[in-house]
Amino acid sequence: MIFNNNKFSLVKLMFISFIFALLFLNLQANALEIRQAKGKSVYEIIRSESEKNLKLKEKDYQAAFAKIFAEYQLEVVAPSKTRCDILTPNYAIEVDYAKKWHEAIGQALDYSAQFKRIGGIVLIIKDDKEFTYLQRLEETILAHKLPIKIWIILDIM
Repeated sequence: MIFNNNKFSLVKLMFISFIFALLFLNLQANALEIRQAKGKSVYEIIRSESEKNLKLKEKDYQAAFAKIFAEYQLEVVAPSKTRCDILTPNYAIEVDYAKKWHEAIGQALDYSAQFKRIGGIVLIIKDDKEFTYLQRLEETILAHKLPIKIWIILDIM
């Protein structure tokens, strides 16, 4: 098969660019640091000066948080074809932004049942005003005696 040199070079360049983009995105998520703060279940995102304005995606928080566990899997497909954000030997964890706290409860319970693990929610708080969502989440879990553990990621700038 004879390739048009310009066309082949363009395809090659696009492929190499795609690989570099994937590597950059993976390095970006893996480079994110997280540290324990203010108690056992509260973690802070540590940003370098160059990362101050970096807009993080949910998967970045998932990857950073999962590293606190010795064993974990990310984005595990459940029997129902839904995806559990983080699966450990003990927990089936949903990672979500604070304003979606009510959705996180249903997902954590669903993953808990499907994977036969304790349900967990990692609530991402990006603003001081979002602590009201955490309060509502805690009150709901307590009021209904739901078997869900809560962790908090603070990414307040």
